[in-house]
Amino acid sequence: MSSDAAASLGPPREPPQSGTSRVGPNTFIIGAAKSGTTALAEVLGSHPEICMASRKEPHHHLFETRPCFGGPGDEHWLARYAVPDRIEFASLFGHHAGEPIVVEASVYYLYRPDAIRRIEAERPGSRFIVMLRDPASRARSAYRHMVRDGREPETFERALTLEPARIAAGWEYGWHYLAVSRYAHQLERLFALVDRRRVHVDFYEHFEVDPVGVQRRIAVFLGVDPAGVRAEIPRLNVSGIPRSRTLHRLLDRPREYLPEGFVDRLGRARGLRAVRARLLERNLASSGAGPSSGPAPPVRSALELARGLLGPERAAVTSILGVTPPWD
Repeated sequence: MSSDAAASLGPPREPPQSGTSRVGPNTFIIGAAKSGTTALAEVLGSHPEICMASRKEPHHHLFETRPCFGGPGDEHWLARYAVPDRIEFASLFGHHAGEPIVVEASVYYLYRPDAIRRIEAERPGSRFIVMLRDPASRARSAYRHMVRDGREPETFERALTLEPARIAAGWEYGWHYLAVSRYAHQLERLFALVDRRRVHVDFYEHFEVDPVGVQRRIAVFLGVDPAGVRAEIPRLNVSGIPRSRTLHRLLDRPREYLPEGFVDRLGRARGLRAVRARLLERNLASSGAGPSSGPAPPVRSALELARGLLGPERAAVTSILGVTPPWD
């Protein structure tokens, strides 16, 4: 397999079947966070043979009850939007119209192996899609995401120093900048639980330069028509510093202001999602390096810092997948 190829690990010949009689996912986009999964879910959801859950990140198979994290403001984010309730989770697929592929996208499933175990028990035979990004770039983007949302008060360097203590204190996974970027261990755990033929691994960097090619590989993996993919890829979930935090909060967290059912109905309108994404991006002043008492450090120094801490990942992922990731 060439270094430019994705790790398509022997796709099954038949569409996967749900593990229960009710409509529910038979395919999961499981990570990694800040690796293009929001855009990927959007474009796959437009394929006529694919039904995407009406809400991204329900993390149903990760939590049996509403989660409780220990970080500042954590109760308003993943803990608030996770969907542990079975009936509520089933409602996310209420628009299913017979499509053979039914997809949930929850980016911390790769990071938390208990979720994979639950999926295997409840929906055996499911398939998994993994998108990986240069580990240092992913860590920095995750940090910027937290800055964008007004949650991260520290510089990138200080946040990395604090990360072990934050993890030990039970802070939400969004704070785990380096840990979520350590893919090799996560892939090893995934392949210990799931037959590799049911896993497709691709790369954010390939998705940026050849989105149609990535979609077609995934379509072949899923057994759907590659001609149904989209050529135009939306920019979604972009990191940066909001000009207006009030506007950002309204657009990014509409369930705090509007009824849940109404927000879900709006979320199924692709045109409105595109407008919301454009407004969110236009409200971002810059990507920035984050809070600092002095001049912001150069972007390269931040990347070099993260790369120094995540250096072994490229070689380890190459060894596991048999494919060289497109990372520096």
